[in-house]
Order: sequence, then C-alpha cells, then structure tokens
Amino acid sequence: MKTAYNESMDPQSSIKSKPSWYRLVIVFVFILIAFILFFLYENTKNKFQENNFSVNPTQPLNNQPTTPPTEGLFSLKTIDGNNKVAQKELQIDLIASSETRPIVGYDVVVAYDSDYIDILSAQSLISDFNSYTSKKKDQYAVTGAKKLTSSDPIVFDHISILRFTVLPKKKGTVSLKVVSQLGAEKSQMVDDKTHIMLPFAEALTLEIQ
Repeated sequence: MKTAYNESMDPQSSIKSKPSWYRLVIVFVFILIAFILFFLYENTKNKFQENNFSVNPTQPLNNQPTTPPTEGLFSLKTIDGNNKVAQKELQIDLIASSETRPIVGYDVVVAYDSDYIDILSAQSLISDFNSYTSKKKDQYAVTGAKKLTSSDPIVFDHISILRFTVLPKKKGTVSLKVVSQLGAEKSQMVDDKTHIMLPFAEALTLEIQ
C-alpha cells in the first residue's frame, strides 16, 4: 500500500496524466482570438477605404478639369465701332466691368495672329492707374496698378480702361481675344479687398481690307 500511495502523489505523474483535450482547448482559444483580431482589422480597413475613396455622383472627380467661375468682363472694340479696317494704324479699347467692386489692379493678356496684325503700344485711359506692358510673339500683356497717391475708389462700370494702337499687316480676317491664361500670364482683376476676379472675355474679329 505504501508504494501505491507514493506513486499516486508523484507530481510528475500528475502532470503527465493531464488529458490532451486541455491542450486542445488552449490552442482553440488562441486561434479564436487571432480570428477575431483579423476580422476587426479587415472591417476597419474596409470602412476607411469606403470613407476616403467613395465617389459622390453629384460632385466632379478631383482629376476632372473644372472651369472657375467668372466675375466681371473684359472686351475689345474699335473706337469707331467699325470692324472692317484698312491696313493702317487704328485704336482698340479694352472695356472692363468689375461688377461694382473697386479695383486696385488688373492684368490682361491679348492673343492675336502676328502674321495679320501687330499691337504696337497700350496706354491707360484712367489717370489713377499706371500701366506696364510686355510683348511676345502672338501675345501682348498689360498690368495696371492703382497709384499709391490715389485714394478714390475706382469701379470699372463698362468703361474703357486701356487703348491699344494696332497695325493691320495684310488682308484677311483676324481675331484679338483677351485670354484667361497664356503661359505664365493671366487676365484678372484685383479689388480693394484683395479678391481676385476672373472676368469673362469677349473676342474682337477684324476684317482687314
């Protein structure tokens, strides 16, 4: 009986006698925890992708070009209103509207076909503004800046602000157009609140005789 009692109290024998199902339960618990963590990770990732990459059909895609809204107006016209012109110098005015906003500066870019016509010069028709010009092939740019000594608000109410002197060179039809952007140059107006306006532009078509 003594020998039997000692064998039953042997701790090593007790460890070895633990059933195999106990180890299986532990392994199953670890597998279950790993599965739950993986499920939570996948669910969180899918929600993140839906929130960040879903497309609203009522809104344009970010990579689709959009046209910015226009404010105000730039247009060109001959001073006598006649679009049939001879091959000699004539003058063309830039008409501007700032929609009641006081303007402190503007940029205008005129594109044209230099084979048919040439812009020789431009001068400001508003004494409160200085004008600065630059010329490249097929384009003429003018920057107007309000003088620091001028304190009166200047609103462009469909008035002539610039006068171009141009020279038709040969017979044909040619267009002069204020373009929104050409290279690094832009057509725009800046009001007294430093708000930038992008005016709608109208082209002038001349018939050179």
